This record gives sequence, C-alpha cells and structure tokens, in this order.
Amino acid sequence: MNNNDFDEQISIAIIGPLGPPQLNCLRSWKKRGYKVLYIYLGESKKSNKRLQSLADYVYDLHDIYKNEDDLLEECYKLCIKHSIQNITAVSYKHIGFLHKLKAKHSLSINVLGIDESLLEFVESKHQQYAVAKDCGFDMSETWELDSNNYNNVPEEAFPLVVRPDGTGGVTPSFKVEYIRNVEELRDRFDKIKSLHRPLIAQSFIDGRNVVAHGIRYKNDGEFVFQGFEVGCMLDGVAITINSIKIPDSIINSCKRFCSKMGIYGAFHFDLRHCSKSGKYFFLEINARLGGTTGKVFQLGFDEPGYLVDSYSSAPVDSYRYNACESKAVASNRYAIVQSVIKKMLGKTTVFDYPECGRLSYLFLMIKGVFFWKDELFSLRRLYSSYVYFMDRFK
Repeated sequence: MNNNDFDEQISIAIIGPLGPPQLNCLRSWKKRGYKVLYIYLGESKKSNKRLQSLADYVYDLHDIYKNEDDLLEECYKLCIKHSIQNITAVSYKHIGFLHKLKAKHSLSINVLGIDESLLEFVESKHQQYAVAKDCGFDMSETWELDSNNYNNVPEEAFPLVVRPDGTGGVTPSFKVEYIRNVEELRDRFDKIKSLHRPLIAQSFIDGRNVVAHGIRYKNDGEFVFQGFEVGCMLDGVAITINSIKIPDSIINSCKRFCSKMGIYGAFHFDLRHCSKSGKYFFLEINARLGGTTGKVFQLGFDEPGYLVDSYSSAPVDSYRYNACESKAVASNRYAIVQSVIKKMLGKTTVFDYPECGRLSYLFLMIKGVFFWKDELFSLRRLYSSYVYFMDRFK
C-alpha cells in the first residue's frame, strides 16, 4: 500500500471546503502513501502555501466555485493532469457534482460515493423511515404534518421532535425543533411561509445518540461495522465520541438497509439509545463521510482509508478492519470551548447532554482538553494541525 512509485500508486482526489472530515481524509491517505489531489471549493480564498503540505497537489478554485460549467471543466483538467483514479467528497451536493463530472467528460474514474440515483432518497427522511421500518429498526411514532392535519397529533405523543423532510422542503428553513404541546406546534406552522413537503414529527426519545459507522465493499458486498456512543452533545453536534459494541440485531438491520438500497462505501447510521427501554431507535443514515469521520479516525477507525479499499478491485480480505474496543474518547477542543461558553451562559437545549451543573461540566471539559484525543490537533500530526489552524484563523 505504501508504494512510492507514482505510476503504481493509488491516486485519490477530494473536493470541498477544509473541515475536520477533509483534514482527516488527507491525513489518512498521506499515511497510506497515496497520491492525493485536494481541490478546495468554498467562499473564501485559501491559496496558502502551507496547504501544499496536506496533499501532493492543492488547488484553490473558490473564484469559480459558483460557476458549475467552469468548475466542471477545471476539475476535469486537474483529474487528467494528475492521472486521478478515484475522487470523492463529503457533502451530497458535491457527490452529485462528481457524478456530473464523470458523465460529462466520460471520465474513467471511480466516484467514491453513493449512486446518483440515491441522492434524492438519502435527502428524504420520509423515504428513509419507510425503508428503516421494513428493515427491522425500532421507530419512534412518526407523523407527516402540514397546516391541515397538525391538530391530529394526540396529546400523549408530546413532546415532539419536528424537522423538515430534506433540504428545501420549508421556508424559512430550520434543522430541528423541540415541540412541547399543540400550541407550540401551531406557532411553528404560523412561522412557515411555504411548505413544499410535510414536516416530519416524532415523539421525543430521552437517551443518547449512538452512531454505527460502516463500510460495504463493492467487490463482494461484505460489511465492516464499528459502534460509537456520543457522550456529549451540543446543538446537534457530537462533542465527544467513544467506541462501543452495538447489538447484532442492530447491525443486521443496518446490513438489510444497505443491501435493500444498494449502498456501498462509507456510511453511518444515527440512532437514539432510549434510556428507559434500552431500544436503539433509527434517526437517519448518512451514506457518506461526515461530521464524526475525524473523531472515529482518531480512535482507530480509518474511514477515509476503508472508503478507498471498498472500491478497490483487489481482494479485500487484507483490508478488513479488526474492530477493537477502546476506552479512549475523541473530541474537538474548539467545540469544547464553545460548549463551555454556552453552558456557562445557560444557552443549552433539551437535545444537549449530559445534564449536570455548570461547574461539573467545566471540570469535565477541562479533563477532556488534557486527556481526550482531538480530531484536529494531534502531536503525531503536529504540522498538519498547525497548517489547519493557521489557515482557518488567519
């Protein structure tokens, strides 16, 4: 795998902004000895010489970011110039762009992401829930609500968690809201200017989030899984994560889901572990790299590397992930500081946990700064940490 001959070397490109998932992709692939092309796409200029150390080739295309035709042409030229075999992205939007790139120029390249035909499916909570139920997942009671039927939700179902069904389904947009009663639900609908798809409402489940990270290999359809628990949550973001064992029944449901929908490569299932019943309730699947990719990478689950393996034509047995339980915790020191500030100011929500006093939370986070692994800062990867922070906060 660590071959220094570029003619035989695996080559991989990634497009998108420079965030924790992209940074850890570059770290993984560099460690594996791949030839790496990073194409920066974003709003601001990033043409910093320091970025060149993160990949073999770095290009800043922010100036044509919003012109799709020019962007397609320039990405095509870069892939040809550097003989790229594989290309990927983190967001569904950018994965869709890569499929357009391959189709427009008939590129002989592997798009390491879900098929274009599945992009609409993964964006829709309604479609995901239907498949999850068929695959044996426990589901919280669910309603599809519009301005004509929201009064039909029984009183005992509250409190609710209400979210849009995919992007662009409601104006003004929102991510998720906690609704205590029908009066708050009525207020929620009064704020809506246009509703293109019904809102998805589910009874609130008291518990913690669990993430089942997985890889499915194109070569033989086999799976690798590793479970992680979100130990601390703030604003829907995992502040800390640690590896756990997930029941086989949940893993089997995950396998049925991916097999039914034809999902390969990297994915993760977001679940809610109910503190009362002990059940794992399905929340959603992200059939891509995501917000916890950097954290699980620090805990030993090399998701970016396994993603490349999963599309390889070579025998996959030698790439199999040997799962091992660990007491290590991964976090993000920048997020820790933000969470402490919000906790001290009393700006937490019902979705945030653990529930504890401000001083207890402060001491917990201070402990984390010194003893938890960090998805951004790493002594073993000190220079890439320096480059990331200098670029981000310049």
